[in-house]
Amino acid sequence: MKRLSRAGLADLQNSIALPRYALDADSTGVVHLGVGAFHRAHQGFYLDDRPAAGETGWPICGASLRSAGHCRVGRG
Repeated sequence: MKRLSRAGLADLQNSIALPRYALDADSTGVVHLGVGAFHRAHQGFYLDDRPAAGETGWPICGASLRSAGHCRVGRG
């Protein structure tokens, strides 16, 4: 299974909604320890809605406590 990344967005099926905002527009606004399924389905989902509504300051940096060097800056 491929990891979801910005580089792979173009390879997603047309039925998957892509972000409607610039992914690199803001710096990190929220640091979340662990980016498991619960976070992606709840907090990440709602924070992804904020820039689509015109708000700024909500990009998430998901910090992994299991492996070094895995900080993913993005919006959920």
